Amino acid sequence: MGRGPFYRSLAPFRLWWMLPRPVDWAAEFGRAAPLHLEIGCGNGDWLARRADDAPDVNWVGLEPEWGRVMKVLRKLARRDARHTRVLAAGIGVALDRLFAPRSLAAATCLFPEPWPRARHVKHRLFSTAGLTRIASRLADDAALRVVTDDAAYADWIVAGVPGCLAAARGVVGPAEGTWFERLWHGKGQPEFHELTLTKGSHPEVPVREDVPMRTHVCPEFAAERFHPTDVRGRPAAGEIAVAWRDRLWDPAARCLMLRATVAEPDLVQHLWIEVRAEADGWHIRPAQGCGFVPTAGVQRALDALRDAAAATS
Repeated sequence: MGRGPFYRSLAPFRLWWMLPRPVDWAAEFGRAAPLHLEIGCGNGDWLARRADDAPDVNWVGLEPEWGRVMKVLRKLARRDARHTRVLAAGIGVALDRLFAPRSLAAATCLFPEPWPRARHVKHRLFSTAGLTRIASRLADDAALRVVTDDAAYADWIVAGVPGCLAAARGVVGPAEGTWFERLWHGKGQPEFHELTLTKGSHPEVPVREDVPMRTHVCPEFAAERFHPTDVRGRPAAGEIAVAWRDRLWDPAARCLMLRATVAEPDLVQHLWIEVRAEADGWHIRPAQGCGFVPTAGVQRALDALRDAAAATS
């Protein structure tokens, strides 16, 4: 017999792009309860234990890596997980679109990647802008708690705390029970850095709205001459960039599939776009079943393919 899935149940899992934006979490859980968010739930050790300890709380875990999501689901399958949801999503898309202002009773992030090299600092969570966005989703007087093994990273976070948050810093022993905590403690690190960032005032950061998608139909299309160029741009400066990756052409089905990486401010997406022949022409549109956020960047990718297709006719 073939090996079964690495998870035992998909019951707590939600496809984030299928959820309403923002999510009515009371309706999702079927009850009104304090909503706690774990940012980067890793292997699920902390989330599963806390969900056991506090069944009167609605728990949401964010974890963008599917391999880790499966491990979280395995742990949750061994217990009552009706009050727990897991999303394979990053913090940016989740906070921008899935959580309404003042909806979180608490947020926790344990041992986030410190990105210690200078050229990688742009990848760090909890920049000033990121903390402001989190503060907007916290209820009044609620807090974000961060525990890290890296003192320099803790210094960097504290230095960038916006005025809407009050920062308290302390040193704690191993008490969270996560894989990274066990790793660093096993290598001889006895203490970790704990930051508690409590909301003092409310910054207005609205929920981002989806952009209505305009798909295209081209009367003619020559796949052999179709070679779209990348869209150059600097997302950090508010611009859009599109890079074309894999290309799959099925002459029998008269369908070309292109994998695109679309980068824009605060969001990077990977999706497939199809150019498919139908009775009225060649349709350019996101491929069915492809999860993505409808944004100006995705629209720019569709428009770029339309222009490249027109050049082949």
